[in-house]
Amino acid sequence: MFDFSKLKHPIIQAPMAGGINTPEMVSAAINAGAVGSYGFAYSSPGKISEDINAARNLRNAETQGALNCNFFVFPEKIKYSTQDLDGPLDALRSLDFVGKLELEIPKPPFFLDLETLLEPIWMEPPEILSFHFGVPDKEIISKAHAFDVSVGITATSLEEARRVEQSGADFIVAQGFEAGGHRGIFDPDGSAEHQVDCSRMRSRRVRYVDCADPKLFR
Repeated sequence: MFDFSKLKHPIIQAPMAGGINTPEMVSAAINAGAVGSYGFAYSSPGKISEDINAARNLRNAETQGALNCNFFVFPEKIKYSTQDLDGPLDALRSLDFVGKLELEIPKPPFFLDLETLLEPIWMEPPEILSFHFGVPDKEIISKAHAFDVSVGITATSLEEARRVEQSGADFIVAQGFEAGGHRGIFDPDGSAEHQVDCSRMRSRRVRYVDCADPKLFR
């Protein structure tokens, strides 16, 4: 498993889905001795393999950094109504700048299943594999460990942190409410326990903190 203490700089460059994390950005973080991350939630298996290899080709052999590949854990079934789909379209069409653009809601399935997305990971294992919005099946975590890959999972509450700990993951990415509205909450309709700050989560022995307050990184 990857030893975070070997990093030259204890920094994790954030994974951002949608192509923002380019191979140049990721490899630059790795070559600086930090963790370079890809956000692969919306990528195809072919693109995932291509990006991993591109970052490896730009990676210095003597670097003390590491590669992290991040994925979303979506619910098996997403509940939605016609209003959920039509509402955003109607709102966009009401805007003057849209003009006569043809807008269309994507058709199901809205995303590839996690097992399919992970296929290129097992072919080119990174040092770190991380997950957002939920806990993957234990079989996935066990398979990552079989490839000597460290697994981290985001938690936004103490209850989520307990679930991550019980999953067998190697570390928790703790997001307090300081991180803003875009957090990896397991259930957005859940309890108000998600209104916990990073200092409280860290006091409960959460091992890695992702939030806006730099004082908590001491």
